[in-house]
Order: sequence, then structure tokens, then C-alpha cells
Amino acid sequence: MPSTGYIFSQVTGAFLGVMFARYMMGLVALEIDRSPDPVSDDGRMFVSEMYCSMGLLIMIIVMPKDDIPAGVALFVGANVWFSTTGCFANPAGTLARGFSNTFAGVDAEQLPVFLGAELTGLVLVLGLEKALHYLDSGNAVEDDAPKTTTSFAMNRV
Repeated sequence: MPSTGYIFSQVTGAFLGVMFARYMMGLVALEIDRSPDPVSDDGRMFVSEMYCSMGLLIMIIVMPKDDIPAGVALFVGANVWFSTTGCFANPAGTLARGFSNTFAGVDAEQLPVFLGAELTGLVLVLGLEKALHYLDSGNAVEDDAPKTTTSFAMNRV
């Protein structure tokens, strides 16, 4: 589980980022976003944000540790352009974007949808990782085939 300090740092950094960006644009520091989202009613936003969160987490899990920063940047950069939500994929950033009434913000009424999608993505990835570790351990099927030493997160160490 993430530490309280890590969560506090993520949320604080996200809100400070919103405040600095808004200040540089001559806007008030924080403003609740009330702009309607055109894809909020049909489930596309939920699926898009869930996909972005899952993809980001999978990238972090499977990539070699030294390649994670570049991999994350490339994944998020691509999904900013090719997903309906813009790939927030970070609950702290999502929460803070609910306080930026700009094109980059999130309608405050839609925050539960975004946060729910991100949580769903997390749960699905953790389930996938657990299933793949189980299959890799040889517990799922006993046969005469040689056991491999690969694992879903083999490059993390």
C-alpha cells in the first residue's frame, strides 16, 4: 500500500501544478470545473480512462526499471491524443483537474466517474498480475512440460 506521505505528495503536487498553470494564464488559482463533457453519458469516458489507467500500470509493471520514465511519458503522450479522456490515469491529478475550469479540466460532477474508472483499472491490473503469477508458478496446470522462469514482472528487479 502506498504511504500516506506519498499520497499527500501526489495530491499536493497535482493541486500546485493546477494553481501555477492557472496563475501563468492569468486565471484565479482554483475554480471548480462546471464545463459539460460531451462523452460523459454513454460510458465511453469510463472505458477510456479505465484503459489509460490499465495501460499505464501495465507499462510500469513490465518495463525495466530504468526505462519506466520514458515508457510512461510515451504512453501518456500517445493517449493524450488518442483517448477520449486525455489519459489522466492518476487519481491525484484527476482530482486536481476538477478544480481547473479550462479545456484541461474535468467537470467536477464527473470526478467520481474518472476516479471509479481509474480504480477499476487498478483492480483489473492487479487481478491480471495475480493470475499471471499464478499461471507462471506452475500451480494452475501440472504437466510434464519444463517450467519457465519468466514472470509478468520479470524486468522490474
